[in-house]
Amino acid sequence: MSNVQEVWWQPGGRSPFALDPTKPRLPQIASAVGQASIIFGGPAVGLVTIKYYPFLIQDRTLYIGGLASIMFWFLASFAMFGSESFPRGMPQLLKLQFRAGLVCV
Repeated sequence: MSNVQEVWWQPGGRSPFALDPTKPRLPQIASAVGQASIIFGGPAVGLVTIKYYPFLIQDRTLYIGGLASIMFWFLASFAMFGSESFPRGMPQLLKLQFRAGLVCV
């Protein structure tokens, strides 16, 4: 068994979301804010502008296309990333979360 301190998702025993104490804080915070704005900004812009595209919603084109794309890339992630692509000891739930996150990118 591995020591808890040696597990890949807890570098140095810290949370994976903790700031790196060896690097300046401000660039790390700016990077996190920038990434969050990109992740959450896209859906927000989509929700605001969706009223300009009613033809996509009336016949469910947007929904069917979106769901088909999500399912395609989720299934394709199993072909692109085999079990050897992940760190040893990574729990199965985290592997599935990686695959689902890959679809959202």
